[in-house]
Amino acid sequence: MPEPIETIDAKLEEASRLFAQGALIEATALCDAVLAEAPGHPAALRRLAFIQVVQRNHQAAAQTLTDIAPHFPTDPTVTLALAETLWATRSAEAALPHLRQVVEMVPGNPQPRQRLAAALLETRQHDEAVAVLAPVLGPNADAQTLILAGRAAAATQQIAAAIGHFEAALRLRVGDAEVWFHLGMMQRAENSIERAVMTLTEAVRLAPANAPIRVALADALRAEGKLTVAIVQADEAVRLQPDWPVAWSIRGDILSQSNRLEDAADSYRRALSCAGCPIDVHALLAHMLHRLGRAVEALPHYAASMAQASWDGGPPAPDRSRPRIGILSAPGASNTSTRFILDRDRIWAEIVYILPGYPYPPERMAASFDLLFNTISDADLAGPALGIAAGLVAKLTTVPVINPPSEIGQTTREHMAERLSGIEGAVVPVTRRCSSATLIGEAAALRTPLLIRPTGSHGGEAIVKLDNAIELATYKPDSDGDFYLTRFVDFRSADGQYRKYRLVFVEGEKFPYHLAIGDDWLVHYFRTNMAERSDFRAEELDYLENCQSHLGATAMAALDEIGRRVTLDFFGVDFGIMPSGELVLFECNATMLIRHIDEKAIYDYRKPAADRIRDAVTRLVLKRAKLPT
Repeated sequence: MPEPIETIDAKLEEASRLFAQGALIEATALCDAVLAEAPGHPAALRRLAFIQVVQRNHQAAAQTLTDIAPHFPTDPTVTLALAETLWATRSAEAALPHLRQVVEMVPGNPQPRQRLAAALLETRQHDEAVAVLAPVLGPNADAQTLILAGRAAAATQQIAAAIGHFEAALRLRVGDAEVWFHLGMMQRAENSIERAVMTLTEAVRLAPANAPIRVALADALRAEGKLTVAIVQADEAVRLQPDWPVAWSIRGDILSQSNRLEDAADSYRRALSCAGCPIDVHALLAHMLHRLGRAVEALPHYAASMAQASWDGGPPAPDRSRPRIGILSAPGASNTSTRFILDRDRIWAEIVYILPGYPYPPERMAASFDLLFNTISDADLAGPALGIAAGLVAKLTTVPVINPPSEIGQTTREHMAERLSGIEGAVVPVTRRCSSATLIGEAAALRTPLLIRPTGSHGGEAIVKLDNAIELATYKPDSDGDFYLTRFVDFRSADGQYRKYRLVFVEGEKFPYHLAIGDDWLVHYFRTNMAERSDFRAEELDYLENCQSHLGATAMAALDEIGRRVTLDFFGVDFGIMPSGELVLFECNATMLIRHIDEKAIYDYRKPAADRIRDAVTRLVLKRAKLPT
């Protein structure tokens, strides 16, 4: 028989040997024997705590390590173990002080820095995570450090740096699907859609049963316009993880883009049936129902999407370090899109859907918001909603409003044609509103050539050009609604092309946005061959960078006068330039769509113009909310 172990030191030494061999029960018995002789013995408790960690008895280990930590103030293994057990039993936030302490003890060791960075990422302290990893990044950085650095860079919008880190990690872990996944997501964020699709396809090959990777690939394929294969990937994702609401929601987005509206609505319903579904999926379903013509059915879903708003019983709005904005929106009414004109890193925003009969609480809303941004911008489509919104705004007297609803009502095509008539250097075609019953008579009085379009239509939808009396005599309206009649002005340039410019006003300041050039009078970007004509793109770039010299003094003076006559904080103007240099007005209102990105890299030259608009609108918001700009 082996000799009995007599001394405490010998027992602890043997316990350490048994621990190293994996004999945890025997090691525990020796530690207990020591503690029976010397209650509270720090070294015995230290060894016992590590045994508890290995046994995943984190609750007991956390208590033991908390008790003995003061006895080992310079022992990084004790402090690190305490951090890990606190993370396992409480939160990453609880582990942070101890992880920071370990990094101070062993600053050159990458492993504690990795754990600290992971905890910082989990607690959304992204800038500190970047700083923590910086000292161990370099030629000899291991894959885990590079992956965490990539995630931290991604979280701080350093997309190029994130891609570099993930590419370096991939050289060390070429078969790691997670790294391919992260790299693909960053390529998607960089708008390198084709590269993202290839990268995520490899991630799926390596991990075919991973639903999040398939969802990412499906979304990238959707962005590339390959909707059929995108749906295949989304279908497989929901098969793999049928209780994951994000997969159903992305599937709904793809089906929506494929114009499979009923299927999209069903997918959103499936998302809502899953535990943990984001409440904003109610809004996605509501939008889909609206497109299907089921507006009444959509209303409760719009209301449900606001059920957790800060002003309606949800968690309180965040602190005042960022302006708190309520975005007023009317379902199905061509609202101003704020997706690309507001810097969401500098503001906090909630959508306030304007619904009939909804019990808005003015006092709570006034307490929640520093500012209201009214995006209800089509006076033809949103007449009732504008009335409700104006009544709500009147009750929130302490909250400033961008684009007040009461002013939007005066921006119909007919009103704007009247308001902007007589501007020197501008041709403003006469515009009349009429019913289908009076259309022919009104059109005859206006004389051809003229344009006929349904009220509330955009993007050239359902517009008709009648060139002569014969075409007018044979014209039959295809609906019973109201129409706009507009005298057509031939704005063709000397080279036979038609040019349509878009310019945005932000608090009176002019910002060029785009120039579309086509060989047909109905000029919209998607109808032109700008992608094939580098000379057209060069001309657009000149307009964006040298607007004043490009348009000439006559048109610029007319635009200045438009800016004086229109009192909205944010609005846009679509116009052409006559061979004489005069401006011909097409449209002037707040419904103008401004995109911050385009799916095709050849249009990257347009991004600075969109950035300038976003920065200007964000500055306006900060100024009106009385926060530093």
